[in-house]
Amino acid sequence: MATKMKLIKLTITADDNPLTWTPEKWAQTIGSRVAVGYFITGRPSQCITLYLQKTEDVKNGDDIVSQHHLCLAFMQWIDMLSTKKNAIMFKNPPFEAWLMTKLEWCRAQARKFSKQFDRDFDECLSNVYMTITNCYNKGTIYMGSLFYLEKAIRNDFRKEYNFWHNRITGETCGIIALDAKVNAGDGDDKPMCYHELIGACDKYIEDKEFECTKEELCGILKEEFSQREIDQIINCTAGFLPASLYRRLNKWRKENRREYYGY
Repeated sequence: MATKMKLIKLTITADDNPLTWTPEKWAQTIGSRVAVGYFITGRPSQCITLYLQKTEDVKNGDDIVSQHHLCLAFMQWIDMLSTKKNAIMFKNPPFEAWLMTKLEWCRAQARKFSKQFDRDFDECLSNVYMTITNCYNKGTIYMGSLFYLEKAIRNDFRKEYNFWHNRITGETCGIIALDAKVNAGDGDDKPMCYHELIGACDKYIEDKEFECTKEELCGILKEEFSQREIDQIINCTAGFLPASLYRRLNKWRKENRREYYGY
């Protein structure tokens, strides 16, 4: 059975940070485990939170955070501080490993909203897991922010409650369910749903527009960046850019803000 992750919080100073750590210091910090996530912040004090997991419990080697990876993230965080005082950098740990540490919290949320909305506990627990999964999959939400996750869960419960309350009572006449039937026209035409009349997004058109935008963007970036750098900017599989490339891209954005961003 997989063991739970271990969290350690390290204070950042000018003399003690990822850029000054030796390989021996890094090995001493993580011990017999490997880092699978991190959170770098300056609030209320500058510190790094590391998520550590046993090597045998890591299912995907790409989840492991090396010392070099952390150094690059730390340098980008320092650059971000010049424009944003509350800047953060993070890499969420693997979802299953993170969830193992929050099972009791999830059950507590389900119990609370089960009483508040008079719903079955198991149904509420399923909804809690669904909201959390959606938040994680976005990739832009730090999963250590339980306050944010609780708000997201509450909002989803309220949205579902308001929808069904309106369906039952009909109090909010301005709200129309997209699966409601409506006559498509005169004659013997069968009733259609609103969403059938409105129509769904054409995936082909969306993909085509994206490719056109991507091609135009690449053409603009070629004036300042190499093809390899453009691939790094567009794909950004590591979640951050190398420090030197990040600085150049940030400078380019500032110089071309009015032309390409409209402000």
